[in-house]
Amino acid sequence: WSVYEHDPARAAILVAAACAELERDCEASPPQVVFSTTSNSDSRFRLAQLLPDMLAESGIGVQLELEDSQIFFGDTLDNGDWDVGLWAWKGQPGAAGLISAMDVFDPDGEPPAGSNYYRWGTPDSVVSEDDAVTDFRDLLAEMRTSYDYDEVKRLAGVLELIISEEAVIVPVSSGVTVGAVWADEIAGFQMNPTRAGHTWNIEMWHRLER
Repeated sequence: WSVYEHDPARAAILVAAACAELERDCEASPPQVVFSTTSNSDSRFRLAQLLPDMLAESGIGVQLELEDSQIFFGDTLDNGDWDVGLWAWKGQPGAAGLISAMDVFDPDGEPPAGSNYYRWGTPDSVVSEDDAVTDFRDLLAEMRTSYDYDEVKRLAGVLELIISEEAVIVPVSSGVTVGAVWADEIAGFQMNPTRAGHTWNIEMWHRLER
């Protein structure tokens, strides 16, 4: 989160530098971002409505492409038919969860065999063979073969830093997961914010004796 500090002034300087390098009059024709997300998610819809004014502070225009979730998570995302997109991830617990979260950026993991729909580091990416991609590939291989959970966590942090510095993913918000149980009646309940849900260990629940 700390990598992406809100700094419109610095962003405007970077945009101006890019425009100068391209010999483009960006005041007359501002650079445009095509922003895609789902139209039937209230939070994503509201964030999309805020984005044009926010990026205008830095001299960037926004074209909104809001689609039904079936279309966005179908053809649009799978086919890479988007410029900048907004969606959510839900992680899985443990070392396997950390590895699977990094697998989605595996430079060697293009579909259909892999899950790198974002194409970062792949041959059709502008950063296919830079140092960051090489380091990510090597560290991910090391992470997959480690039997030390603390080492897996450490490597996950390094990989996240590589991704953040490459501006592949920008964290926007975090969701809240709520679980409630009658603690004086039921024992064994454990929160689980992943897709497994709160009943993941229901076989361990039991009534307390009075």
